[in-house]
Amino acid sequence: MPRGGKTKPVAIHRLQGTYQPIRHARRAHEPEAQGDLTKRPPLAWMTRGQKERWVDILSRAPQGVLADIDQEQFAAYVVHVDVFVEAAKARAAPFQQVNSSASEHQRQFEWIVATWPSCSRGRRRPVWRSSKGPCFFISR
Repeated sequence: MPRGGKTKPVAIHRLQGTYQPIRHARRAHEPEAQGDLTKRPPLAWMTRGQKERWVDILSRAPQGVLADIDQEQFAAYVVHVDVFVEAAKARAAPFQQVNSSASEHQRQFEWIVATWPSCSRGRRRPVWRSSKGPCFFISR
């Protein structure tokens, strides 16, 4: 068994510009995947946004890296990215709107977490419980 880590494929040496024929020629018999994924159109079942992402991501991919055998995995990646981006947009949309008046739940939350001035420390304040029992009052 050879010492050290696993050897790099010759194709990676060629992509990185570290291929040396004297050292790597004996491993030149490695199988190569056929086809070029960058020349294939997006899959028919994809949505319009996913097809746009397919074209965009493939245009930025290094030439000669993705082969036809990578199509299903690349399609899964494109769908994943599209779902993630759409979810992020949907989540950010309500927070981008400017609302001048506080809603009822915002006012209630502000009242619950309000800081109490020192002059009112002797007053009794409500303490909420997780049960549906009555509200208890404590003095501090």
